[in-house]
Amino acid sequence: MGLLVLHITFTIASADLAEPNVLTDLSDLAERQARADIRRHYPGYAADRLCCLGIYHFPDTQRPHQERVRAAFAYQLIRAPSTA
Repeated sequence: MGLLVLHITFTIASADLAEPNVLTDLSDLAERQARADIRRHYPGYAADRLCCLGIYHFPDTQRPHQERVRAAFAYQLIRAPSTA
């Protein structure tokens, strides 16, 4: 089911994403949404300091959900066709 959704998303998006500005806007939107989701679900993490795929500039000493945070951030980025 997930692959079907991704396929449909990419098929529809490829027709609509002819302008480079749209790709940038979608990428920025996905990153902002990922940061907000991580900040809400994992408040112990410094969401404003996230780099790609959950790498932190200033990591917490206790990171019990590190893999989940990385997965959530990657999933949010992949949801936007421009970042896949």
